[in-house]
Amino acid sequence: MNLMNTKIQSISVNALWHQIRSRPLVWNTIITTFFSTAGKSVGFLIPFCIAVWFGVSSDTDAFFFVYSVVLFLAGIFSPITESVLVPFIAELKAQDESQVGKFLGKVLVLVTIGLVFLSVIFLLLSKHLLPYVTRFPPESLQLIFRLLVETAPLFILLVGTSIFSGALNAYKIFWLPAISPVFRATIVIFAIFLLKDSLGVHSITIGYVIGEIFRLIILGVETFRRGILSLNLSVHVEPKLFEFLKKSFYQISGMVAVAFNPIVDRTMASWLGGGNVSILEYAERLYQMPLTLISSGFFVVLLSHWSEDFYTGDKRVFRQGVMSTTKIVGSIALVLTALFLVVRYPVVGLVYGHGKFPTHYLPAVTTVWSLYLLGLAPTIVGLVCARAHLVLKNTKVFMRLGILNCFLNIVLNIVLMGPFGIYGLAVSTTLSYTAVSAMLYLTFLKIKTT
Repeated sequence: MNLMNTKIQSISVNALWHQIRSRPLVWNTIITTFFSTAGKSVGFLIPFCIAVWFGVSSDTDAFFFVYSVVLFLAGIFSPITESVLVPFIAELKAQDESQVGKFLGKVLVLVTIGLVFLSVIFLLLSKHLLPYVTRFPPESLQLIFRLLVETAPLFILLVGTSIFSGALNAYKIFWLPAISPVFRATIVIFAIFLLKDSLGVHSITIGYVIGEIFRLIILGVETFRRGILSLNLSVHVEPKLFEFLKKSFYQISGMVAVAFNPIVDRTMASWLGGGNVSILEYAERLYQMPLTLISSGFFVVLLSHWSEDFYTGDKRVFRQGVMSTTKIVGSIALVLTALFLVVRYPVVGLVYGHGKFPTHYLPAVTTVWSLYLLGLAPTIVGLVCARAHLVLKNTKVFMRLGILNCFLNIVLNIVLMGPFGIYGLAVSTTLSYTAVSAMLYLTFLKIKTT
């Protein structure tokens, strides 16, 4: 009987394994999520190490403000270059694959030139604007500007790695872009540990820059080795490149507005007194963990497969896939939300209740994280619909909804911050992202894909 049960179990496992391997979307999702989890898990340790080694202070407020600014800039361009590239490369592969390398090379050259120019302009403007838009003390403002100068190269490097990641993802080489953040994160943690006593928060910026350089080299070498990239120094704008730049512009406009939200939140948090910027950052880091893992695993594979299906297959199948995926992912997100809310107190205590982190800040971090979690399910559903819009190259919707998101966030911040303080900022973020996610879903329903 035991032998028979063993054989039955073996057959069941083999059958399940065959089913998984026979479905490219499922198999690639599992593999990419595994590598992404490994890659991101080390990165998630960074803010926790900062919490233990630096606690909550004016210096951490300054660093987290700067980091949100860098992420603001990178968040405008990195997701766009990585995600918008995928349907364009999928279309080029279907038409004339020999043009992919030249197209990618020109994108890399034009984007790098533009970002260097933008970085210089941003640094010049920030030095004069920061005293007027924030309420940091003079010594913190000086530290913020120095940190901005130190992290400026990180902005350009992040976009470069996104271009290489997008190209590799379009060719269904998911594992290397997914695992690559582990190299950067390891270097960051090592640099902080070695230099924290001598350089303070500057050790964090140095670690990030060195780590991203290493990551860029790894992805760039692999892209070139596989023949996906052709180093073309020409900046001649061909029709396909012009279309890419135009579609990217619409999404950039929207991403400017969306990515501006963390800057707005942290600026307003600085009005509430010392420590509030750090509280917001620590809570958001916890919230970003499930969101990042899903978006960097499942959504990466989804965009690549949907793009290929749309340009080479039946468009009705694409639409059906979007609708069914939305229901499944939304249900899973609701379960995750309930689970995190149940364990929120022990999780925050386990993560932040160590080292120099003041324990009296733990309840505030827990409450802010809980308020963010209420928007997890609608945000994830919105991200699914956003991938569908990207496949259709419907980037105008990002411009419109991005502006709406920013407007809602600012208005709700002003209304809610007075009576509820830091918690009002968290509620504002949840409500604005929920509204935009609903609009992404409704606008997709109105689009005809046949």
